[in-house]
Formats: sequence, structure tokens, C-alpha cells
Amino acid sequence: MTNKEKSEITNFGHCDFSQLVTKLNEIAEAKTHLSPKERNALKKKRQADIDKYKTVHVDRTPELVSNCTVEPPGLFMGRGNDNAHIGRVKRRIQPEDITINIDDAHRAMARPPAGHRWGAIVQNKSVMWLASWKDPISGRPKYMQLHHSSKIKNDREEEKFQVARKLKAEIRQVRAKYEKELKSRDDEARQRGTAVYLIDNFALRAGNEKQEGATDTVGCCSLRVEHISFLPRRKDQKKELEGIHLNFLGKDSIRYEKDILVSRLVRDNLQDFAKAKGKKKGDLLFDLIDTRRVNEYLASLMKDLTAKVFRTFRATQHFQEKLAEYSRLHLRNRPAEDMKMKVIVHKKANLAVAQLLNHQTLSKPGGKGKAVKNHEKKLKAAEVTLKSLPKSSDQYRKVEAKCDILKEELDLKRELQTFALGTSKTNYIDPAATADWCTKYSVPVNKVYSKTQREKFKWAFLRLSLIEE
Repeated sequence: MTNKEKSEITNFGHCDFSQLVTKLNEIAEAKTHLSPKERNALKKKRQADIDKYKTVHVDRTPELVSNCTVEPPGLFMGRGNDNAHIGRVKRRIQPEDITINIDDAHRAMARPPAGHRWGAIVQNKSVMWLASWKDPISGRPKYMQLHHSSKIKNDREEEKFQVARKLKAEIRQVRAKYEKELKSRDDEARQRGTAVYLIDNFALRAGNEKQEGATDTVGCCSLRVEHISFLPRRKDQKKELEGIHLNFLGKDSIRYEKDILVSRLVRDNLQDFAKAKGKKKGDLLFDLIDTRRVNEYLASLMKDLTAKVFRTFRATQHFQEKLAEYSRLHLRNRPAEDMKMKVIVHKKANLAVAQLLNHQTLSKPGGKGKAVKNHEKKLKAAEVTLKSLPKSSDQYRKVEAKCDILKEELDLKRELQTFALGTSKTNYIDPAATADWCTKYSVPVNKVYSKTQREKFKWAFLRLSLIEE
């Protein structure tokens, strides 16, 4: 709520929402009595209303629009319990709030709804958004964008992964340069080298400055002393790795809590930074650097290199390693037509990346918990059947193979109660790695990528003729 609303409404218990609740219940009840034909008619009408705004022309070429609607008004839910904006009313976005980006020659086509006018009409060829407005809660800009299947978006995605591939080719030189800074006598250089070490080895986000009132989420460069603790020194002095514990709230209020092994030099640096004279728990661990300076330094090591490129590079590298490992483990002695196990192998490699990047699911595990229980029953029934069969029979081998698949699927379902595969798959893993694997193991790409994902990454799959133009 705004400060004025807070002063006027001090106790929601004194507010009467009964009429609103009654009206909403009436609307919901009316929907339950609609016939299938009426429901279908309403669905078609909604789709027809949206379809009118789903296509634009870019350089005379028709392209799809990704989102042609704005969020409706409502209460701001936010993420994380300490977000100061939770409960504030999100007002309706009006045409007067929106800036339209259109070619000057076609300004007349940008007609606002009757009785309204656009906030502004511009021709800005240096950006990809079609319309923009400010979020009424955060004040940050939001955009109407081209669909990810558009040529511009496809080209940008390909360029992103090309930079990550370039980093793969130059990673030894890049590491040699920042590892020199770990021993620097200059504290700023030593902090910078240590931060890049963490970003490189553990795919940490760099972290950005937060607006006032936003949830207290951090990344590598904004870690505080309270977010790190040091595990007991290892007795074996021959070991060059030492343990630290990181515990902080990351992007989307997802907790990052892990014991990780770092080089002895990095641990010593981190202890120096944490225990510097006068530092308290709430002080910055890296108090001499920030994300901007780190990215400027990375760009000096390799053109277009940023902390995010490191995450993309590490995600793809980890995916390729795990894909090769699981393929050797699960596919070597199985028939080539065993498509189920191939899909499992791909999902397991995808899961390993989600775990590396800490892509935990935001949803509650209720529905997934039920799916796990159902799968446990299937596995138990298959195991009972297996015990009743002669070990030398063909039927035994078939049921045994089925049990293997059910076990792997069950393990996946359990892990997916905590981790989500989508973000790493669509934003961080180079689809060319999947394209090469699909070719090697004769896997149709539609078995591991959805239609939407195939459209987004068609440049990768067209290269090997895995999809049609």
C-alpha cells in the first residue's frame, strides 16, 4: 500500500470485502454452468481478439509478437518475505502510460482506444521493443517484444552462444590473467580476481544494485561478510582445495546454500576480505569492486566477455560433460531404439546444469509429490513381476530394462520437486550441444525440445537438418 493508504487503512479486519467476494463467486459459478460449445466460443473470441495484435512487420517481413497484452491490475505478490512492496495495489496500465515504437511512415496505424491517447509515439531503430511502459510498483520499464522465433531474436541468441564458444577457446588465457590477480599486492585487483574465480568456477551471478524496498537478494559482487563461513582446514596439506560455506538469497529469492571447495589461495583471500579491520557482518565482502567494474575488467580480457557469458559457458560445458558421462553409463549396452532412456539421459544432464546454476523451482511440490508416489507404485509392481520370471528368459530382460527406466524416471521426478529445467535449457545451454548429441544418437529433436524451444533455436537445428525450414 501507499503511505496514504497505510494511514487510512490500519487494520484489514475493519474492511468489508463481502460484496467483492460475492461478485467474484457469482462470476466463477456462472462459468461452471457454461456448455462446452459456449466455452469454446468464448475461447475463440479471446483468441481472435489477441490474434489481431500478434503480427508486426519488421523490414517488410511479418514477424510474431511475443506478448501483446499488459498485466491486469491486482495486488503485488512479489517474491521473498522482506519485499516492501508486497500488498500494494497494481493499478491498471492505461494507453497514456504506453510508448509506441513504430516507423514514422506508419504512425497513423498506431491508433489508441477511443477516448485515449498514447503516452508517446517514437521511431527508435536501435532497440527491439515494440511498446514500453513503466511498472506501477517498481517504476522499471516493461516491454512488448518480438517473438523468439523472429529473425532478430534468433540472430541475437546465436551471437550470445558464439561469445560463449569463443570463451571456451580462450579460457586458458583468460584464467591465467585473472589468476595472476589472486596474488596481487593491490587489494582491488585481488578482490576482482577472487570474484571472477567464483563466477567462473561456480557459475555465480555477478549481482546488481537493488532499488529501495526491493527484496534483499545478492550475487557474487554484492556478497556480505555474513554470507560466508569457513570450513575447518583440511588435515592433508597435499590437497590444494579448502572448503567454504556460502549462504545467501539469490535472484527471485532463491536461497543459495552450498559447501564448495576453492583453492587455498582463494580461501586465504576471502578470509582476509571478511576479517579486514573494522568489517562487520553486514559489510560487503568485496568492498572495493562492483559488477560494473568486474564486467569492464572481463571485457579487457576478451571482447564481449561478461559475468553472464561465464554462466552460459559453464552451463554448456557442464551439460556436455554430463551428457557424455550419462550416455556412456546408460546407452552403451542398450538397444539403439530405446528412446525413453535417451530422453532420460538428456534430462539428467539438463538437471545437473540446473543444480549448478541453482535453478530451484518456485512452485510447491504438492502435485509433483503425488506423481512420485504413483511412480513408486509402478516401480514396485514391475519389481514384483521381475522376481516371478526366470532370469534367462526374454521376458525377464524386458521387465528388467523397464525397471531400469522406472528407477531413473523416479530419481528424476524426486529431483524435479526441487529443481526446474526450463531456465537453463532455454537461456544457458547452447542448443548446438543438443543438436550434435541428437545426431550422434539418432534422437528426433522434438523428443527433447518443445515446439516453442525449437522455434527459438531453429538456427542450431537447421544446421544439421534436424528440423525443416
